Amino acid sequence: MKSAEKINVIGHCRVSSSKQAQEGESLSVQEGIVRAHAERNNWNMVKVWHESYSGRKETRPVFNEILTYLDSHPRQIEYYVFRTIDRFTRGGTGMYDQMRKELLKRGVAMVDTSGMIQKSKNTLEDLDFEYSWSRHSPSEITEVVVATTSKQEVTNIETRMIGQEIRLTQQGYKVRHAQDGFLNTKIYDTDGKKRTVMIEDPIRAKYLQAMFELRAEGQLSDSEIVSRVNAMGYRSRAHKKWDKSHTRILGAGGGKLLTVKHLQEIIQRPIYAGLICEKWTKHKPVKAKFDGLVSVNIFNKANRGKVFIEEKDDGSYGILYDHYPDRVVVKRMRDNPLFPYKSVVMCPECGKPFMGSRSRSKSGNPVPYYHCSRKHKWIGFNKSAFEKTIEDYANRLYFLPDETTSMKASLKHLYNERKSEIARETVSMEENVAELKIQKKEALEAFKAATSEVVRRELERDIEQLETRINGSGAEHASLKITESDIDAFMEYAKGIMEHPAKALLNTVNARHQESLYSVVFDELPSITEMANGTPKLSWIFRLSEESQTPKSVLAGPLGIEPRLSVLETDVLPLYDGPFALTYDTRRWDGLPRAIYPKRSRGESSGESRPRQGDARYDRDMRSRTSLFALLLVAGLFIVPAIASAQSVPFFGPIIPQEANQGLCPASWGMVIIVINRIIAFMITLAIVFVAPLMIAYSGFLFVVNPVNASGKEKAKEILRNTVIGIVIALSGWMIVDALMAVLYNPGNAGGTWMTIIRGNTADVCLPQKGALPSGTLNQTGTVTNVGVSPGAATGRYTFDPGIAVQTKDESGPLSSLLSCMAGKLPAGVGRISSISDSLITSGQKTFAQCATGGCQHQANSCHYGGKTCIGSSYAVDFGDDENITILTAAAKACGAQTLNEGTHLHASVGAVSGCGCGL
Repeated sequence: MKSAEKINVIGHCRVSSSKQAQEGESLSVQEGIVRAHAERNNWNMVKVWHESYSGRKETRPVFNEILTYLDSHPRQIEYYVFRTIDRFTRGGTGMYDQMRKELLKRGVAMVDTSGMIQKSKNTLEDLDFEYSWSRHSPSEITEVVVATTSKQEVTNIETRMIGQEIRLTQQGYKVRHAQDGFLNTKIYDTDGKKRTVMIEDPIRAKYLQAMFELRAEGQLSDSEIVSRVNAMGYRSRAHKKWDKSHTRILGAGGGKLLTVKHLQEIIQRPIYAGLICEKWTKHKPVKAKFDGLVSVNIFNKANRGKVFIEEKDDGSYGILYDHYPDRVVVKRMRDNPLFPYKSVVMCPECGKPFMGSRSRSKSGNPVPYYHCSRKHKWIGFNKSAFEKTIEDYANRLYFLPDETTSMKASLKHLYNERKSEIARETVSMEENVAELKIQKKEALEAFKAATSEVVRRELERDIEQLETRINGSGAEHASLKITESDIDAFMEYAKGIMEHPAKALLNTVNARHQESLYSVVFDELPSITEMANGTPKLSWIFRLSEESQTPKSVLAGPLGIEPRLSVLETDVLPLYDGPFALTYDTRRWDGLPRAIYPKRSRGESSGESRPRQGDARYDRDMRSRTSLFALLLVAGLFIVPAIASAQSVPFFGPIIPQEANQGLCPASWGMVIIVINRIIAFMITLAIVFVAPLMIAYSGFLFVVNPVNASGKEKAKEILRNTVIGIVIALSGWMIVDALMAVLYNPGNAGGTWMTIIRGNTADVCLPQKGALPSGTLNQTGTVTNVGVSPGAATGRYTFDPGIAVQTKDESGPLSSLLSCMAGKLPAGVGRISSISDSLITSGQKTFAQCATGGCQHQANSCHYGGKTCIGSSYAVDFGDDENITILTAAAKACGAQTLNEGTHLHASVGAVSGCGCGL
């Protein structure tokens, strides 16, 4: 019967890490408990899942797999059995509730072997009804508390564990597994506590050290280093492959040969130089409590600037990436056979390698030059003369025969020092070859015994690979075998080079060998001028022939204390690339070359396009063009802005007048025209003051640097022509618009310009307002004793600077009316008067007439003294609260006055319209 059938259940076991899977309450232990619980309840355990994964993660692959299984077997599983809630999840209440609901949707209830979760009950069971809300678990509160506690427990555990690991890492100790080439070991710190550090792996360290040392020497390419290290027996570190539950070993990984990419990754790791640099050190290097496999110096040499460890004065370290302070970037083809000496003979200006190129002369023939222009003027040398100088110098070299014995002894001493290192590498290679031969022998025996064609093909392929590896390791082993007889053979070869140094130095077939030979002959690579003068720094075994060290045939003038050049003098191009070959002026040496034409006899020709001796000199032509360039630059930077300034350009705003911005001046048609005019002026400013000078300067530059290039000069002329036409069009268009604005503002202004109206002080930019000065008021003269405003008046009245209030008795009638009008337009607290007439007048030291002639606070004939015709009272006032200048200006203009912002105060005047002859 169906009732007698067993209930189907599934089980789930989880640990947080692979380590827990092997220790403590492992997955197998949990599975035994889960199965025993099902057996006690007479349940049928259909399947048990194992999971080695953190319970805090929101995405649980194994749980998702369980849900997929339940979907594929609907209503076949009754219970989901697990050990405890913290084995089910550690994600807190929210995740626990979500996972529980996912199971309930599939009709599966949760059961823990600890018995905490109780079976849910229907609160409407007595009425024989059931709803989703009526199904209730008596242990729900307890489950929530345990789920929350499990999450908090994880937080506490991780905080203690990860926090301690971060602290130890920042102190220089090692956490987690050891790097390849190291082994973890325990030591006691100063507090007597055990700490983990790394020590050298006696088996694998030699491979890592060889990688760094070989790359630091710089004699082998990365591919050659990889071959050498693989021949020593390198294979990547082996590791085990586990199943998803981390309880069963599926196989082994690693054991792969070194590749160039892996080599480059390894040598960039600072840990091999004894520095820890990772996320927990905030990517700053920390000196480890253990030694690295190589020194910092070897690490830097091996990385060649890609990663650079900087040792600071305070003992700390820094790491720089892509650090190439001494790198010389040689563009174009490095080993160009047309310029074989460009990498071994240096530029006399910057000491760096030359570049080579061929420019065409005016006749169309290519002219090859060695040249350089790194942070200095372009300097070039004709190829034939350049190489002739090197040949002449090389032919004068000889070596010191007595030093051969010392050199041989030095080589043997060096060989003895490195013998142990060479022996170590050769022993590793021999062991590797022997092991490979054993593997080959075993593979051959298996091949003979195999009957399957598939197996035989696989074995045949393995044998071929082993044979290839044996041959490669054998070749590397043979290349390392050096004996004293090899040193003797090398000395014979070296002796041949030393007896004929010119033949070796002038051999341009192999660029790398050539650079090595130059490094042997010279202490440092020479410059071309040093070779011309016979002054390079030679190594200790070479000397320069005494005979004719500075022959007259290769000098441009008589010998003296100043340096001279050799035959190169007739073929040097120190300034600009072009069809003219120039030379140094040897009559004048100040450390910088001066370009002149070489002297030629009549009818002499070199096949290159050069001016004859009767033609104009190049330096004079250059000076004239430079003057033209300077003239154009001055025109662009000064003349054009000066012309534009006559039309109120440059203009940089504001576009909207301050009166309108403050809301104190209702804008009239005149203000609208002002805004339009300012927009046009701003656009003219951008075009004429900025763009035009730059284009003029650029055209002048092109004109100067293309003395004989027709297309370059034509381009310069076109740019200059277009720029001038653009300026004319812009200014002409603006003048037309300017005149139209004047007519639109007032038809009676035909023939004038709007600028004259804007600049005049009669422009009606504000609508007339109630309270403005009545017509005729400003025509009054004489002293007014009743001011109409007084110190400390009601809100909206004025305040005075110390000692200024007494000057109110000097107000003229028009000025008093102005102040009364403004007082009704100003907000409270605005309007601090700093001057009306003059302190010398109110103190009695001077009169109005005396101040009008100069020597008082204001300039002669100021409106403060009545100007030229109203002497005896003030027609102007100064407001000292400069923070309110905008508001005061708007109020003064609305009342019919003229204003002038003098920086620290606002000057308001009615003298001009009163006919006092004082302007402002």
